[in-house]
Amino acid sequence: MDHKPLLPLYNNPKRPKQMRVDRHRMKLAGYCFHISHVSGEKNPCDYGSRAGCPPQKEHTAQEKKDKAVENDLDVYVNRVVEDQLPMAITKRMMQLATQKDKELQKVLEDVKTGRCRNGLIRYTNVFPELSEVEASS
Repeated sequence: MDHKPLLPLYNNPKRPKQMRVDRHRMKLAGYCFHISHVSGEKNPCDYGSRAGCPPQKEHTAQEKKDKAVENDLDVYVNRVVEDQLPMAITKRMMQLATQKDKELQKVLEDVKTGRCRNGLIRYTNVFPELSEVEASS
């Protein structure tokens, strides 16, 4: 976690705490864990709020013409689209990932039969929306 004052609430079981913290600790009681502090700049889960905008890049006149850049806002929007968005997942990538994942293989079998087995409880809410799509070669 990146909020150091919370560490004693979870790492020191003898320290008195609020009821909501006790309830949260009880939910975690079945797990063996130790919470440690990771400063914000080293915490990858908070990247979006800490990284800020990418460094400014001056476009050449030709790049501005090619990208139809009219003002600084267009430059920023183009940079976000080009540099910040992850690549899309293709059907083929999803098919290969499903072949490697035992749980997703079970989900796929259940989608084909139309019935979600009890062992896949976390998929029950979205199960009616799932379908099989053949990957293109």
